[in-house]
Amino acid sequence: MGLAPALFFGGLRSVPAALLLRGLQLRSLAIREFFGVAAGGVVGIAGALSGWGAWSLVAQTLTDSAVGALLLWMQVDWRPRLRFSRRHFRDLFGFSVRIFGSQVLVQAFRRSDDLLIGGVLGPVPLGLYSVAYRLMTIFNEMFVRSLSKVMFPAVAQLQDDLVRLERAMYKAVGLTSVLAVPAFVGMGIVAPELVVLVFGEEWREAGPIAAMLAVGGLPLPLWTMLMQLLNGTGNAGLALRSHLANAVISIVGFALAVSHGIFAVAAVFAARGFLVLPIAGRFTRRSTGIGLRPMLRASTPSSVAGAVMAVVGLLMRRVLVEVPELALALGAGASGGAAYLGMLAIVIPVLRELWDTFTTVGRGSALLDRAGSAAFDGVGSADPDER
Repeated sequence: MGLAPALFFGGLRSVPAALLLRGLQLRSLAIREFFGVAAGGVVGIAGALSGWGAWSLVAQTLTDSAVGALLLWMQVDWRPRLRFSRRHFRDLFGFSVRIFGSQVLVQAFRRSDDLLIGGVLGPVPLGLYSVAYRLMTIFNEMFVRSLSKVMFPAVAQLQDDLVRLERAMYKAVGLTSVLAVPAFVGMGIVAPELVVLVFGEEWREAGPIAAMLAVGGLPLPLWTMLMQLLNGTGNAGLALRSHLANAVISIVGFALAVSHGIFAVAAVFAARGFLVLPIAGRFTRRSTGIGLRPMLRASTPSSVAGAVMAVVGLLMRRVLVEVPELALALGAGASGGAAYLGMLAIVIPVLRELWDTFTTVGRGSALLDRAGSAAFDGVGSADPDER
């Protein structure tokens, strides 16, 4: 009940946040995020030190939401008026209802494994699976979703210029993969130690589950970009169908696997991510002419380097088996990371491209205006056969 007002503040800030994102004003959004979180942190810690207990977390959440909403409204000039347009309502409703349907299916997919594990196997396996899933979610938020949010407004702006749209998509896939692939591969290599470090010794059994879920994180950059492409070009109906296929495959797979244990459910989660990509790729090719194959080509360098990283890291785990756990994790992770960077430098000079991208973040759409770099020459071809 105490957290309920956060829903109101969330709705209050949705429109100004959307306006800033549409204008690619990422700096303003980042300022809001920083000061909202900082204010919530100060209030939450002060409450905890004052003995508020769990209510300090409520105070933290409400402060973050309220301060964030206030700052967002201070950063936009638009104000609502008492005007209503049936035509605009029809346009927005037809698109939004499909987005809403997609989100319902996303929640069905994300919660079906929890419901099945809790109902069939009980609370202890559910706790282990939830901790492992939480770790995968943290990596997804950091290395995929945070980088892909800008793609929806960018795709919407470029949807009438196919050549620039293709170049932007292939570059975004390549650059997101450069960060996401080593993150998830590294998570898989050191998952047993990482779970203990983050959540505590009592959750050690969640380590192998987290390693398997990390495999399911590898296709997330491609899947996320395909969904942004469909929604950004106004094909929310096809995105809805993609999410429906994802939900059906996931729920059926989880139902068949749950009696074999939580590791089997995690394996289904990992396999499902690769199975749904061709379905979404077919829809994007039909609607925009941009297929899955060239996107795979854009992510090939990081995928190859990631495979080498996995082999080196796992071999190092076997070599360092007699050393303390922390040293084992550091050694395996560092050697795998070094192998990734070395392989990437051999396959493609993408580090320069990555640096150029970060230096243009403050300029918003400047990234999308550039014609593309030598790192991805030929990938963004506008030739229909090549696409």
